[in-house]
Amino acid sequence: MEIMSGQDLRNSLNEIQTCLKDSLSKSRSRGLELAECERAYRLGRALEVRKEKALGTASTIMKDLVDGDVMVAELRFERDTALVLYKSAQDAINVYKLNLRVIQEDMQREYGNGK
Repeated sequence: MEIMSGQDLRNSLNEIQTCLKDSLSKSRSRGLELAECERAYRLGRALEVRKEKALGTASTIMKDLVDGDVMVAELRFERDTALVLYKSAQDAINVYKLNLRVIQEDMQREYGNGK
Protein backbone atom coordinates (compact mmCIF):
# COMPACT_ATOMS: atom_id res chain seq x y z
CA MET A 1 0.00 0.00 0.00
CA GLU A 2 1.36 3.37 -1.02
CA ILE A 3 1.78 6.03 1.66
CA MET A 4 0.14 9.28 0.62
CA SER A 5 1.54 12.74 1.27
CA GLY A 6 -0.50 15.41 3.00
CA GLN A 7 -1.41 17.02 -0.33
CA ASP A 8 -2.42 13.65 -1.79
CA LEU A 9 -4.63 13.05 1.24
CA ARG A 10 -6.25 16.49 0.83
CA ASN A 11 -6.86 15.83 -2.88
CA SER A 12 -8.38 12.44 -2.12
CA LEU A 13 -10.56 13.99 0.56
CA ASN A 14 -11.84 16.63 -1.87
CA GLU A 15 -12.49 14.03 -4.56
CA ILE A 16 -14.42 11.78 -2.18
CA GLN A 17 -16.45 14.73 -0.88
CA THR A 18 -17.42 15.60 -4.44
CA CYS A 19 -18.44 12.00 -5.12
CA LEU A 20 -20.44 11.95 -1.89
CA LYS A 21 -22.31 15.11 -2.89
CA ASP A 22 -23.10 13.58 -6.29
CA SER A 23 -24.30 10.38 -4.63
CA LEU A 24 -26.53 12.34 -2.27
CA SER A 25 -28.06 14.11 -5.24
CA LYS A 26 -28.59 10.80 -7.06
CA SER A 27 -30.10 9.30 -3.93
CA ARG A 28 -32.61 12.11 -3.73
CA SER A 29 -33.66 11.83 -7.38
CA ARG A 30 -33.78 8.05 -7.19
CA GLY A 31 -35.82 8.24 -3.99
CA LEU A 32 -38.33 10.50 -5.72
CA GLU A 33 -38.43 8.13 -8.69
CA LEU A 34 -39.02 5.21 -6.32
CA ALA A 35 -41.88 7.04 -4.66
CA GLU A 36 -43.46 7.79 -8.05
CA CYS A 37 -43.11 4.17 -9.17
CA GLU A 38 -44.58 2.94 -5.89
CA ARG A 39 -47.55 5.31 -6.30
CA ALA A 40 -48.15 4.18 -9.89
CA TYR A 41 -47.94 0.52 -8.90
CA ARG A 42 -50.40 0.89 -6.04
CA LEU A 43 -52.85 2.88 -8.15
CA GLY A 44 -52.60 0.39 -11.03
CA ARG A 45 -53.07 -2.52 -8.67
CA ALA A 46 -56.09 -0.87 -7.03
CA LEU A 47 -57.62 -0.25 -10.45
CA GLU A 48 -57.27 -3.91 -11.38
CA VAL A 49 -58.76 -5.00 -8.04
CA ARG A 50 -61.79 -2.78 -8.72
CA LYS A 51 -62.15 -4.26 -12.21
CA GLU A 52 -62.03 -7.80 -10.83
CA LYS A 53 -64.56 -6.95 -8.12
CA ALA A 54 -66.88 -5.48 -10.74
CA LEU A 55 -66.60 -8.73 -12.71
CA GLY A 56 -67.56 -10.67 -9.57
CA THR A 57 -64.22 -12.45 -9.25
CA ALA A 58 -63.88 -14.47 -6.04
CA SER A 59 -61.66 -12.69 -3.57
CA THR A 60 -59.69 -15.90 -2.97
CA ILE A 61 -58.15 -15.76 -6.46
CA MET A 62 -58.26 -12.01 -7.01
CA LYS A 63 -54.72 -11.39 -5.75
CA ASP A 64 -53.29 -13.95 -8.14
CA LEU A 65 -55.22 -12.53 -11.08
CA VAL A 66 -54.28 -8.94 -10.28
CA ASP A 67 -50.60 -9.79 -9.71
CA GLY A 68 -50.59 -11.68 -13.02
CA ASP A 69 -52.02 -8.75 -14.98
CA VAL A 70 -49.50 -7.46 -17.54
CA MET A 71 -49.90 -3.79 -16.55
CA VAL A 72 -49.56 -4.53 -12.83
CA ALA A 73 -46.54 -6.76 -13.43
CA GLU A 74 -44.86 -4.02 -15.47
CA LEU A 75 -45.56 -1.42 -12.78
CA ARG A 76 -44.18 -3.79 -10.13
CA PHE A 77 -41.04 -4.34 -12.24
CA GLU A 78 -40.54 -0.58 -12.59
CA ARG A 79 -41.00 -0.16 -8.84
CA ASP A 80 -38.56 -2.94 -8.03
CA THR A 81 -36.00 -1.53 -10.47
CA ALA A 82 -36.33 1.92 -8.90
CA LEU A 83 -35.85 0.33 -5.47
CA VAL A 84 -32.62 -1.37 -6.56
CA LEU A 85 -31.29 1.90 -8.00
CA TYR A 86 -32.20 3.77 -4.80
CA LYS A 87 -30.50 1.15 -2.62
CA SER A 88 -27.38 1.24 -4.81
CA ALA A 89 -27.21 5.02 -4.34
CA GLN A 90 -27.50 4.50 -0.58
CA ASP A 91 -24.72 1.91 -0.70
CA ALA A 92 -22.51 4.33 -2.65
CA ILE A 93 -23.09 6.97 0.01
CA ASN A 94 -22.02 4.53 2.71
CA VAL A 95 -18.88 3.58 0.77
CA TYR A 96 -17.91 7.23 0.30
CA LYS A 97 -18.54 7.94 3.98
CA LEU A 98 -16.29 5.04 4.92
CA ASN A 99 -13.60 6.26 2.51
CA LEU A 100 -13.85 9.73 4.04
CA ARG A 101 -13.27 8.31 7.50
CA VAL A 102 -10.23 6.38 6.29
CA ILE A 103 -8.75 9.48 4.64
CA GLN A 104 -9.48 11.57 7.74
CA GLU A 105 -7.71 9.00 9.92
CA ASP A 106 -4.74 9.02 7.54
CA MET A 107 -4.66 12.82 7.70
CA GLN A 108 -4.78 12.74 11.46
CA ARG A 109 -1.81 10.37 11.49
CA GLU A 110 0.01 12.56 8.95
CA TYR A 111 -0.57 15.85 10.77
CA GLY A 112 -0.93 14.61 14.32
CA ASN A 113 -3.74 15.54 16.64
CA GLY A 114 -3.10 19.24 16.28
CA LYS A 115 -1.56 19.46 19.73
